[in-house]
Amino acid sequence: TMLAHAVEPIPDIMQTRPETDPAVARVVRQGMSKQPANRYQTAKQIAVDFRSALEGKPLQFQNEENAGATKQIPSQDYKERAAAHAAQQAAAAPAERREGLPLPVILGIIGAVAAVIIVVMVVANPFAQASVAEEPTVEPTEEPVSEEEPTDEPAVEVEDTHEPEPTDEPTEEPTAVPSAAVGGGGDFVAFHSNETGNFDIYIVSLDGTEQRRLTEDVANDTTPTWSPDGERIAFVSRRSGNLDIYVVEVDSGAITQLTDDPGGDFDPAWSPDGERIAFVSARDGNNEIYVMDADGDNQERLTTNIVSDLSPSWSPDGSQLAITSYQAGNGDIFIINAQTGTIRDQITEDNREDLTPAWSPDGQYIAFASNRDNDWDIYLYEVETGELTNLTDNTAYDANPAWSPDGEWITFASGEAYQVEQGIARIRVDGSEQEIMTFVTSAFFAEFPVWQPTPAD
Repeated sequence: TMLAHAVEPIPDIMQTRPETDPAVARVVRQGMSKQPANRYQTAKQIAVDFRSALEGKPLQFQNEENAGATKQIPSQDYKERAAAHAAQQAAAAPAERREGLPLPVILGIIGAVAAVIIVVMVVANPFAQASVAEEPTVEPTEEPVSEEEPTDEPAVEVEDTHEPEPTDEPTEEPTAVPSAAVGGGGDFVAFHSNETGNFDIYIVSLDGTEQRRLTEDVANDTTPTWSPDGERIAFVSRRSGNLDIYVVEVDSGAITQLTDDPGGDFDPAWSPDGERIAFVSARDGNNEIYVMDADGDNQERLTTNIVSDLSPSWSPDGSQLAITSYQAGNGDIFIINAQTGTIRDQITEDNREDLTPAWSPDGQYIAFASNRDNDWDIYLYEVETGELTNLTDNTAYDANPAWSPDGEWITFASGEAYQVEQGIARIRVDGSEQEIMTFVTSAFFAEFPVWQPTPAD
């Protein structure tokens, strides 16, 4: 309700709706700010920034609080590529194209946000700011298509037969740009991009000379994650009507649907042995951690919290999962048993958001994104000592960390890259040699980079 919005913390639209364009999400967040000085001051400012977001141009009226505050998830697709990262609503609608939106649609969006701002101005006063936990709520936007309980039926082979919606402009793939020789192991980086109007899964060689589009559908395909053998990629899509998890074969392009539940399934993470996939589902009314066999069988719930649990990341030995949980009212990083779901440790505790953990290949570190310093940066937690390091430490929006196979590098989505070319950044674990890996040049977004594993001999 409007009153609930006024008295509760602002949810992160990128967590509740993973397919939302990050630029649009930043406009919405600023429009819903509870601090009058941080909101848009006029309807004209809202209109200008909305149009800029939809056209892929820099926003003109972003304040310091919101310039990097919106994460990229979604989900899950930083996890539809950063957190929140508050909870993701599984029934998120596909994002619209930035280009070519009819004027009535743009005006409708502007009007809706303006209405929220008016209510916030009236209701959100110091006496109405009740002390409440920032617990994400899950309110599916679609009626379930079936009342049946999910079953462990075999995975269904799905032919990718959808034809892209016709557009007035050519749908060229992102243009690969050669970069300097890149170390780190593996041959490719997977990511999602909306170069053609909706998000699809791409892979690109580390030197930028070879690039392929792996999926092509009118629905958004987001948040890729590699199998340990480097031959398959799990991703999230609404192509069946639900937000579900699919797998694409890198060589053949064959696609298999693993989950089919109206509640919504997202945030897939492959176990180190390749036998299981952890994921998030709202099928029981709340975002919880589940696991299933790599073929989609034996889907089981691990966590049973009354708050949202998101973004699972396996420890190298497969015995534990690092997750983001909202048990303290904001996103913190927890370690849980991968077999039972019981909590083993809480490794971060801050009144801001710590999101999308990523365990290093040697198990010594957990990388995550946080806005604890008022902008989004990549942090490194040393498991043995508990030492915390801000790796990126800049004013740009940095999110969605993922490790190179040799554990020497972390790749991530960078706001700095968005201001230059549509690239993805990398940084050494010691904080040196931070640079933009100019995989693609585009007016759109390339997010959720994940490094191809190097299979064990």
